[in-house]
Amino acid sequence: DDRLAHYYLGKIALETGGSAGVDQAVGHLSSAIKVDDKYADAYRELGLAYYKKRDQAKATAAFEQYLKLNGSAKDAPAIKRYLDELKRM
Repeated sequence: DDRLAHYYLGKIALETGGSAGVDQAVGHLSSAIKVDDKYADAYRELGLAYYKKRDQAKATAAFEQYLKLNGSAKDAPAIKRYLDELKRM
């Protein structure tokens, strides 16, 4: 029940695991959010995982929650570009 452990395991799986890693990432990142539903970074990575899976609705929801929790993040413009792209899918 450690949000950081799940977050980093999810991040590593997303970056190194190929398509199977994306599914693992979703599991770990979802677990991180279950432990702490205000953990913005987990929503960002979850959005990226769903984006890679081409799951428009779930990616959009995760990115929007990230921006809601951390709208002043330095990567907010990039996340907004992802959201714009998802809306065009």
